[in-house]
Formats: sequence, C-alpha cells, structure tokens
Amino acid sequence: MRTIVSILSIVLLLAACKTQQTTDKKMSKTFNRDEMPAPGPAPKVEFKQPKSFTLSNGMKVMVVENHKLPRVSVRLSLDNPPILEKDRRGMVSLFGRMMGTGTKKYPKDVFNEKIDFTGASVSFWSSGASMHSLTKFFPEIFQLMADGITHPVFTQVEFNKQKDKLKDELKNNEKSVPAIASRVENVLAFGLNHPYGEFTDIETLDRVTLSDIKQLYEFRYRPDNAYLIIIGDVDYEEVKTLVKNELSGWKKGNVTGVRMPETHNPGKPEIDFVDMPDAAQSEVHIVATVPFDMKSQDYFAALVANKIFGGDFNSHLNMNLREKHGFTYGARSSIRPDKYISKFRAGAAVRHEVADSTIVEIMKELHRIRTEKVTEDELNTVKAAFTGEFVRNIEKPETVARLAVNIEKYGLPKDFYKTYLEKINSVTADDVLKAAQKYFYPNPRIVMVSKGAEVVPALEKLDYEVKYYDTKGKPTSKPKVKQAAEKNMTAQIVWDKYLQARGGREKLENVHSLIKVEEEHMGPMLSKSTSKMKSPNKMLIIREMQGRKMLIKFNGEQGYMEKMGSKQMIPPAEVAKMKARNGIFGDILHTENMEMSLEGIEPVNGKDTYKVKTVQNGEEKYFYFDKATGLLLKEEEKAINPQDGKEMIIPVYYSDYRDVDGIKIPFKKSSVMMGQEVQGEIKEIQINPVIDDSEFE
Repeated sequence: MRTIVSILSIVLLLAACKTQQTTDKKMSKTFNRDEMPAPGPAPKVEFKQPKSFTLSNGMKVMVVENHKLPRVSVRLSLDNPPILEKDRRGMVSLFGRMMGTGTKKYPKDVFNEKIDFTGASVSFWSSGASMHSLTKFFPEIFQLMADGITHPVFTQVEFNKQKDKLKDELKNNEKSVPAIASRVENVLAFGLNHPYGEFTDIETLDRVTLSDIKQLYEFRYRPDNAYLIIIGDVDYEEVKTLVKNELSGWKKGNVTGVRMPETHNPGKPEIDFVDMPDAAQSEVHIVATVPFDMKSQDYFAALVANKIFGGDFNSHLNMNLREKHGFTYGARSSIRPDKYISKFRAGAAVRHEVADSTIVEIMKELHRIRTEKVTEDELNTVKAAFTGEFVRNIEKPETVARLAVNIEKYGLPKDFYKTYLEKINSVTADDVLKAAQKYFYPNPRIVMVSKGAEVVPALEKLDYEVKYYDTKGKPTSKPKVKQAAEKNMTAQIVWDKYLQARGGREKLENVHSLIKVEEEHMGPMLSKSTSKMKSPNKMLIIREMQGRKMLIKFNGEQGYMEKMGSKQMIPPAEVAKMKARNGIFGDILHTENMEMSLEGIEPVNGKDTYKVKTVQNGEEKYFYFDKATGLLLKEEEKAINPQDGKEMIIPVYYSDYRDVDGIKIPFKKSSVMMGQEVQGEIKEIQINPVIDDSEFE
C-alpha cells in the first residue's frame, strides 16, 4: 500500500509541476518575476458608524447594533485630563483597585456572584469600566455595572487589603530590571513634576488615605468627559431607555487637570545609567519626547516609519540586533499618539557583554532611518502587515469601541477609520523619511539599566557622556566596577579561605548529621520546611505552605517526592546528583571534579568580593566571597525561565552568619524567583543530632 501511495504522490507532483510550468509561461508574458508586484487597492473597511445620544449629565453614549452573535460588549471611557499626585503618588492606582469592590446595594461577594452566575464579566479601573455578557443577561449585568459606577462603597478593610497587595507588587518591581528601566526613562524624559513622569513607591503610597480615594471618586470619576460605547445584539431604543434609567442620575462634577509642564530632550545623545547588580540582562532604551497626536498630518507616515524602524519582526532594529548580531531575542520601537505629549522609544534587553555594541547599533539604525529612503519592498511589506492587522482587529468589539472613542476624543473625521487603509497605502518613501526626521529625535537619552560592575568600563569608551542615576531617577555616583584580582590570588586560595572562615576543613568534615528548620516568605505567602541530613547523602525534607505538605526522601540509593497524596520517584538524573554528594558539607569540601577560575573583584552590597566561577558536570555557577571575611555573600546559578523559555540568572544572598558549635552558618538568605522576592531565615539548627536511618526510607 505504501508503494502505491508513493507512486500516486509522484504522479500528482509531476502533473502539478507541468501545470505550473504552463502557467509560468503564460504569466511570464505579463510581468517580470524579478520585480515586486504592485500592491492592489486597499480593502474596503466596513466601520459601522454608531448611533449616539447625550445624557443631561454630559455623558455621550454610542450604540453599534450587531446581531451576528447573541453577545453585548460595553465600555465606559473617562477622558479626564492628567493630574499630579505629588506626595500621594499611588492614589489613582489604588482608587482603580477599589472600584468594583462593592456597592451600596450589594457587598463585594454578592456583586461578584451575580456576575459569575451568568458567565459575564465586569471590570472597573480609575478611568473607566467594561462588561461582556450574553444578550439575555445584558440588562441585568448593565444594571450591576451602572450600580458599581454610580454607588461604589469604599471600606477601610478593602482599602487596607488593596494597599497591601499594591505594596507587594511595588516591592517585587524593585527587583525587576524592565520595571526600573520604564520608571527611570519616564522620570528623566518628563520630570517628576509631570503626570507622565510620576511613579508610585512605598513611601508615597503610605500617605494615601481612604479619604483620598473617596475624594478622587467625587471629583474625577464623573460623566463630564465620559463616553459609553455599547456594541452587540441590542436594540438602540431599548438601550437608550436602559442607559437613561441607570445613568442619568450620575451627577456631573468639576473635572480639572493640571497645566502640563514643558519637557526637554538633551542637546546631544547621553547615556543615563542605572546600576542593578543582579541584572541578568541589560535593558537599553533610547527615548525622547515628541509632539504627536492623531490629528497630525503625517500621522500615517509616522506609523509606517515606526513599523519599518522597529515596530515589526522584520524591522531594521530587529534584523540588526537579533538576526544579524544575535544580541537579543527581540528589539522594538514605539511612538503612540497623545493629546498632550508623546514619547518615541526604542530598545531591547541584551547580554551585558554586548550592551555597548547595542548602543552603537541602535544609534546607527536611528541615523539610517533619518537619512536614507526606505525601499519599495519595505513599504509594500509593511503596508500589507497593517492591512492584515487592521482587518483582523476590526472584527473585535473592543477594537470598535476604542476606535469610536478615538474619533470623539481626538475630534477626528467621521470617516477616519473607513479611509484608514487608504491613507496607509498612500504613504511614500519620501513621507517616511520626513516623518522619521520629524519624530525620531536624533539626540535621545540612552537609558540603560544594567550590572554596572561589568558594563560601565565599556560604556565610558563610547562617544557619549555617561550620567549615573539611582533606581528612582535621582543623580548618584558612579558604581564600583569590576577589577582584576591581585596577581598572587587564585580561585583555590579564595575557596580555602572560605572553608577556614566557615570553621575549617576538619570541623566541617566532622559534621555527620544535621537538622534545620526554616521559614520562607514569598510576598504574602509563608512556607515552613524541616530538613534532616545524614552522611554521606541521606536526606529528608518536609515543606508546608498554605496548608499543603510536600515530602522529599532519599535513602542514599533512591528516593521519591510526595505531594497532595501523590508519590513520584526521583528521576535517575537527579538520583545521580544526590548520590554524588559526599557529606553534609560535601558540596564545598570536595571540589576535585570542579573547574574553578577567579573572575576578578566585584562589589556586592557595598563590599568588595572575589568572584569565582565554577563548572561541574556542565553546570556553571558564580560565587562571591567577601574579601575581608572570606564568607560567601552571593551565589548565582543559570536557569531557564519556564514562562518564556529564556535563560535567567537566579541570585541568592547569604547573611547573618552565626557560630553554631564552631561552624559559621548563614541564618538568612534571599533570592528572586519568577519576579517574586523570597526571604528565608533559619529558626532552629542542630549539628550532629542522632537521626535513625528509618526516617529516610
């Protein structure tokens, strides 16, 4: 049978080739295969104009009937001018979290149960709300949404709860290189006295009170500048009656903003550097503020220019930094319209050793897009991408709602989106060049967040001034950089000094058993673990977290893990590693099969340390030993992030060394796992206790 199928496949293939040859001969008479075919006309977009009415309180309501599916989507958008939060930065974010946590009529749990029962969804934030439901539940869910808009209840209990959650997120962000990069670039580009330059921290958040939240609602969450978009299987007249009944009583306020201060770009490119010693990669961004809104005559040309420069996989930036040089997983640029002031931004996350080269290549591409015309092939490719994206997105209710609001907010022509693709397709190479020269500022700030000890020496060799800032955008001193170790110092000498600092080789070798009780805090979660170890390699770990218990046992030859009543044998590869362990402190005592090299001197928490690289069984690790005491302050291990498959570095810090029976033990350790800070502390430790072998079976 397989032979028959193969012969049939060959016959069909030959027939197809013959047909293609005939077709090619006919087509070759009509066009040149070496030339890119001219793009066809832009597809016509059916952008249904909403029916609209305005309530007496000033809220504009737009309704788009679409009876294809029995669904309804609603979006409330408050187009309020920005405000300065000043010494209470974080109150707007906290206010958004408080919306939807109960109404005068329904407590939070009852409110959520009514929504969940119908399979609908309702969301609130500081400048709007939204809902999605089946048509048959639309009136009921809309009434609940309207109740949340007009009669929210803000309790002290919920306020405290939401503030604590926000604090935990802020603490985690302090360890996030991308989050710090975004914060600092906004502070430097706009300034702290600008609404777009403000950021929330623990200190300012602590000043926010429940009274601030209530005042924000009274003065900011008002219908004065509100747009309500309803799209789906509805009847306009019925919707009009429903909306008037539910939202006409929503009282107007006196919504005001602030006078937006001027922003200033540097007169020449400068590197604004932020030191984060645990950064696994370097974040490199170029940023500049530019006046750019949707009414700009060259709006469409700027969109195309950005797409070609860095807004697409095939963009100049990505092809250079990712495909040509292999510096990054992806490089991008953006420029988004804003009624007040916009921001042009481009960059990537790259390896430390190529951070300086990345700056050179980004600036090279910036010069290129501003001085060289793009090709017709590039134009046609990008225009096709815009067409595909636009046609796909226009099918989504949320897209239609957003576009309808844009027309009102920006005062755009009613046919703005009907002719969107026509205008994209009319952009020329000359238009792109002019837009790039106007909006892609040639002297940007080059904001870099990275490991200063490794990258600063290379940065200072570039032709740009380097300025130093802390993680909050305040000027600071230059970080300590990596230095060469003394000529007579070796990795083995550093390691031997470490063993001596821990208590000496003899003391460590005489530890034959150990019991340790630890607590770990990961955000609000607390876990407790009890570890029992017995030479040469027996181990028992009992870990409890949120009422759940996990057990790991290894008797020296084999072991298993038990979790939630399910038992699983330890994989052979892990068994081999556990069997290789030789003694309680075998990992630091027995280094015969470990390659060690001294990488230099680097600062850790303000202390100079010897950095030692080890390679064992193909695994790389880095150890940082205090020059003064010899003790281990930090350890780094490479791992693969299960969320995105990218390589990451997991740092572990050791501190609070105490003497236990003549041996120095670090009672505290900290790390960052999946963006969460983990704090561990030893609560009890016993050296050489009696442990029966049966505990490991």
